[in-house]
Amino acid sequence: MSSQREDSESGRIEDHEYLEIRESLEVRENCGGPARIEEIVNQVEQRLRDQTDSGCSCEEVSDHLFELLDAQMPKEQAARLRKHVETCPHCNKLAEAENHVREILRRSCCESAPSTLRIRITQQIAVFRSTTT
Repeated sequence: MSSQREDSESGRIEDHEYLEIRESLEVRENCGGPARIEEIVNQVEQRLRDQTDSGCSCEEVSDHLFELLDAQMPKEQAARLRKHVETCPHCNKLAEAENHVREILRRSCCESAPSTLRIRITQQIAVFRSTTT
């Protein structure tokens, strides 16, 4: 466990806040000890990051990652999500992994899907989006 915490602007908790959280939880050795404390602190830090990124959360990035990477969303929303992805290690890894998979697929696939298939898939996606929102 690090005794030095980064500042709250970068999404980390200051040392005094860390101690206050630990004390308020009344964590004892039989409740998981230091490993459990670190897990709780990481969860709190993630929530702080989620709240400070212009209202954008990891869940929102996850829900809209494909739209973001496919440039299928309004520019303002894409900019907000991109900002979060750039500053959040978890979401950055998700985006990098998806881009990596897409690159592998691009190199592996030599044939294009028939245009009728593309149209059917696009229509099904539109129906799915309209019924799930």
